[in-house]
Amino acid sequence: REALDELKRLMAEEKLYGCVLLVWANKQDLPNAMPAAEIKAAVAAELGTEQTVWIRWEVFGCSVITGDGMEEGLDWMVSTLSEKPSRQPPPDGGGDGGGGGASAQPTEEMTEDQKLEAMLLEWLEREDEED
Repeated sequence: REALDELKRLMAEEKLYGCVLLVWANKQDLPNAMPAAEIKAAVAAELGTEQTVWIRWEVFGCSVITGDGMEEGLDWMVSTLSEKPSRQPPPDGGGDGGGGGASAQPTEEMTEDQKLEAMLLEWLEREDEED
């Protein structure tokens, strides 16, 4: 639940509008793994259309052990990034105006892309610590 709450916060972040998010549903080699399509449907239902429409995102099933699904996810990311996304916020202004966390505080010297990368890396690091 905590990861979903963090994903909601990130997807509401105005600075991330138009960004691309690749989610790998790992451990698909296990017998009781939830399929990627079901994960995406459940997350999309929880987040709602107003949040998921502004960030292009996809869930790919994978197994880090076998390597299955990794290339497909990367291919999607490369293809999607080459499309030149629109970074316009929703008509109502949207977003909560919040920033990154403690370890990835943006500075004036950082470019917008560097700030976004710092925020995403901090989120990934927190997720790794929880596992």
